[in-house]
This record gives sequence, C-alpha cells and structure tokens, in this order.
Amino acid sequence: MRRLLKKECSFQAGVFFAPLIQAGAGKGERNMKKDKRKSGWKEHAVAWCFLLPYILFFAGFLMYPILKGMKLSLYDSTLGGKEVFIGLGNYVEMFQDSGFWESLWNTVFYVFISTPVMVVVGFIFALFINSKIKGITFIRTCLFSPYVLSMSVVTGLWIFIFQPYTGLVTRLTSCLGISEMYWLNTRGLVWVAILVTTVWWTVGFNMILFLAGLQDVPEDVYEAARIDGAGRRQILFGITIPMMK
Repeated sequence: MRRLLKKECSFQAGVFFAPLIQAGAGKGERNMKKDKRKSGWKEHAVAWCFLLPYILFFAGFLMYPILKGMKLSLYDSTLGGKEVFIGLGNYVEMFQDSGFWESLWNTVFYVFISTPVMVVVGFIFALFINSKIKGITFIRTCLFSPYVLSMSVVTGLWIFIFQPYTGLVTRLTSCLGISEMYWLNTRGLVWVAILVTTVWWTVGFNMILFLAGLQDVPEDVYEAARIDGAGRRQILFGITIPMMK
C-alpha cells in the first residue's frame, strides 16, 4: 500500500513539475539564442570596424576616380573650361584612331610573351628555394626584394641599365666586342628590355605563390614515390605539378 502511495505521489509530482522543467529549459534555450545573437553581432561589428578603413579607401581613391572618369568620357571638357555633353563621341573617335589599335595590339602581345615567361621562371625559382640548402633564406629575400620596389624606381633603374652609351648592358657588350645596341629605340630590342624588366620586377610574387603550393604537398608522398623508384622528372610531373592544382 505504501509503495503504491509513493508511486502515485511521485507520478503526481512529475506531472506537476514537468511543465515547470520544460518552461525552464525553453527559457534557457531562448537565453542561449540571445547570447549567440549578441556574440554574433559583436563579431560582425568588430569585422566591419576592421573593414571600414579599407572600404573608405577603396571608395575614395579607386571607385570615385573610376566613376568620375566614366562620367568625363561622355563630355567634351578641357582643363578649366566648360563640359559639353557629347555622349559616345569620345569612344567613336577612339576606335577610329589607329594609335588605339596599335596600343591594344602591343598590350596583347606583351601579355602573350610575358605571362608564360613569368610563370615558368617563377616556378623554377620556387623549386630552387624550396630545397634545403645553406643560405636559402638570403637567396629567397634577394629574389623577392625587387617586387617591393615602386614602378618609378624600377623604371629609372632599368633605363639607366639600358642606356646606349653609359648603361651597364652597353658596357658589358662592348667588353665582348659587340657594337652599341640601342635597346630602348629599336623595336625588337625594346621588347626584350621590357620583358627582362618585367620578369625581374614581378617574378618574386609568382615565386611565393608557387612556393606556397609546393609546401602544401605532403612529404610522405615524395618519400613513397622515391621508395617505388620514381625519378625527379616523374616526381615533378606526376606528383608535384598535379598536387599543386
């Protein structure tokens, strides 16, 4: 009889307190959701605070000049003069100018000859600095250092190097018995000069990108390939390049 009374009392207590327990659990879940929302809002606010300077810089120094230039392209304007709306007249004149098409062809040709060279040279340098030899940190720094220079510094430096009379290249070629070469005035040679300058200046960036991909390849894969008797060429084209994609 007592057991039955205890069971009945415990059952009634469970029936009585169950809604209270569920209400408390629901309240706890709601509080947790509120806390998550608050923490998420704080994280977003912090992220926007860090992004705000870049957004303002991007809008003020990049987007505004672009939009302003697009607007001015629709007007016939002079410095200090009135702006006269002419619609697409400037674009029509541009496409009718032979100098525009020549500049476009030079740009396409420059991209066509420079991109493969920068990719191949950057990959070769990345393979070299990825090896474990003494002084590799110094070599890596020397190869990457030109990339941090400004365009004006690089241009002035290589103009001095390619000068026809006192330039470094002219002095070296004269020592070899080669006559003076006008690198910056001859059509074929100027492309070589531009290509050498571009590769010297930007190859460090490509090298770092390839180096990051090389270091992502697990060393265990190389060890397994060497155990199986794979040579350097097989490892390069069968493991390194495919796993960098």
